[in-house]
Amino acid sequence: MQHGELKGRITVHSSLRIGHKHTAPLLGEFVGQHPFIQIDLELSPLPLNILGTSFDIAIRVGGLSDSRLKAKLLARNRRIVCAGPSYF
Repeated sequence: MQHGELKGRITVHSSLRIGHKHTAPLLGEFVGQHPFIQIDLELSPLPLNILGTSFDIAIRVGGLSDSRLKAKLLARNRRIVCAGPSYF
């Protein structure tokens, strides 16, 4: 291990869909670049307020449920609602 190299454990919570499609592959790359980091990833169908838990990071869609949390935008999540003419 080199001086200044990252080491330690990071606990991450993510939704199932985001976790499978984005989070897990990116964390795999990160650990490949930083072999002394250990990642514990938990995927869940429900959002989680990580205050009072052992999680360091939560990756989620939507606003913050608690003003004590800090957020960083990772990507835009654009949604479009569509309906056929017979719906109206």
